[in-house]
Amino acid sequence: MRLRKLCGRVAVIFTALGMAVGSFVHVAYSVAGIALILSASERSFDVIKFLGAAVF
Repeated sequence: MRLRKLCGRVAVIFTALGMAVGSFVHVAYSVAGIALILSASERSFDVIKFLGAAVF
């Protein structure tokens, strides 16, 4: 609310879009990193697979 009072509605929209894009990029890099680790090591894939099966 403070940003809207100081800078207006457009600034709030761009701030929200910037935060959403930043979050998307962060998630994409995290998923890519996990995929790279899992594809490099079959043992790590098995560990993650068994941990997932144990949780669910």
